[in-house]
Amino acid sequence: MLALKEKGLKFNVSMLGKVCQDIPESLTKAKEELGENILNWGYVPSRADYVKVLHQADVVVSTAKHEFFGVAM
Repeated sequence: MLALKEKGLKFNVSMLGKVCQDIPESLTKAKEELGENILNWGYVPSRADYVKVLHQADVVVSTAKHEFFGVAM
């Protein structure tokens, strides 16, 4: 995502999920550097809101430990 921004490409990002106490430095850096590209960040309160964000996406990447055919999303 940072490489896309460096190239001047236009895109938006939504990072969804629970916010842990120990946030990796890479995510902190990404949040700072992608600021204006971020549409959503963190926990989405309802399933309807979560599904709405997913439907807005062109690409979805899951980091779930157990992801079977997109069911976790």
